[in-house]
Amino acid sequence: MSPVRIYGDQGYLELAGPTQAGNTSLIMPSGTGTSGQVIQTDGSGALSFAGGTILNTWTATDTTGRSTTSTSFGVNGNTASVTLTPASADSKFLVFVRTTMRASDGNDAWSITVFRDSTNLAPAATQGFAQGNSVPGVSATTFPVTIVHLDSPNTISEIVYQPQFRFIDLDSDTGSALMGYTGGGDSTGPGTTITVFEIGG
Repeated sequence: MSPVRIYGDQGYLELAGPTQAGNTSLIMPSGTGTSGQVIQTDGSGALSFAGGTILNTWTATDTTGRSTTSTSFGVNGNTASVTLTPASADSKFLVFVRTTMRASDGNDAWSITVFRDSTNLAPAATQGFAQGNSVPGVSATTFPVTIVHLDSPNTISEIVYQPQFRFIDLDSDTGSALMGYTGGGDSTGPGTTITVFEIGG
């Protein structure tokens, strides 16, 4: 094994081949990358510059509990909404939503998700990121809900992230889903917060 040495004014950098049998081919990325990036591999020999630097953060809080009788996802008056313009089309966005959810009675249910503009980001869009209901015949139960999602919109156009929720009428007697209410059914809190981190690609 013959190492390659690159000499500088104060010494040299030595690159040596692998000690195991066989050949290894690595394809360097073009350019020099940007500050804070590292070189990563795709596992097949292609190298690229990768980020990890948080470029921007946004947060919004709606301190009022919101409710809906609709069985379709909707904003339903909530103002926990973040509008942003990506710094790069390669950026990824880590989205956090913190709230509470409940149905108006134990025989019904609720579902909550996150939208980017008109796109439902949940893997199973009709199901949302979380659902719940209390024991049938028992008064409604309030659930703490946290959603964490990594999104790759691949755009530099303005986008909006916002939670949406819906009612699930299990016993066909109508009712409502409530977001951001207290455990006792008070609409004055704890409300809903959304926080979005832009991560350099």
